[in-house]
Amino acid sequence: MFCLVEGCDRQAVSRGVCARCYRVCAQRVRRGKATWEELVQLGIVTESKHKNAGRSGIVTQMIERRRQEIGRSTDLPGQQHLFDVRPVNQPQPATD
Repeated sequence: MFCLVEGCDRQAVSRGVCARCYRVCAQRVRRGKATWEELVQLGIVTESKHKNAGRSGIVTQMIERRRQEIGRSTDLPGQQHLFDVRPVNQPQPATD
């Protein structure tokens, strides 16, 4: 089976598209510019055949719920990580 994306003649590997087109689609989904469901409806990709399909949506909902529970804004400034993680060798801030 060949990639469903018009003009692409590579072999499909996942969701009916080739690896390169899949990466582009996945990037758009991660950036919030599309959803997998929307891409399926538009005929750009096929339904996932993976048994854990949709898990990222479940995880996203859980993250939002936990943020609300602790009173943290859902809008993170810049590219701040969900958890505060310091490099291993970075000294701890001084406390008085």
